[in-house]
Amino acid sequence: MAVGTPNYISPEQAMGRQDIDTRSDIYSLGVTLFFCLTARVPFEGPPEVVMYRHIHEPPPHPKNFRPDLQESTTTLVYSMMAKRPEDRPASASQLVSDIEHLLRTGKLPGFFDGPAPAGGLKVKRDSQMLVNQKRAPRLKGYGLPGTQPPAPAGPPPQPGAQPQPDGPARLPRKRKKRFGGSW
Repeated sequence: MAVGTPNYISPEQAMGRQDIDTRSDIYSLGVTLFFCLTARVPFEGPPEVVMYRHIHEPPPHPKNFRPDLQESTTTLVYSMMAKRPEDRPASASQLVSDIEHLLRTGKLPGFFDGPAPAGGLKVKRDSQMLVNQKRAPRLKGYGLPGTQPPAPAGPPPQPGAQPQPDGPARLPRKRKKRFGGSW
């Protein structure tokens, strides 16, 4: 059973997990920071939809609502709102030291100094925005252009020619409902 406000709930709380620690509060604080920066919550809708989005969808980029935000600030929000608890700051004291370092230097420790951290948030250095790259859905057979199955092999029909029926149209037979039944 999930306990918490749906707009600020962490993914592990929304899933009803029992191994919840302070990193869940860091996620909720990240949502609060997102709200303070953008004047809106990251996910809107009915509570069930909001909880689903907290579990499965990445939050929208804060720069979509406030283009004047610094990259390091948005990276802080994303690190606090990481879906996996292991990818968030381990404790409130680590979060406070990260924020103090951000205020002193203008960047988060470890995010822009060296190579990208293993796992967690990946930031494109040559890009000005974080881009969520989603896999395109497979739409074969849904009637959309370019998604039609290939045409059957054989000679194309002649214009004006009548198709040759192979016999009366037959529906597939159903299997008998008895044990040991045959076709």
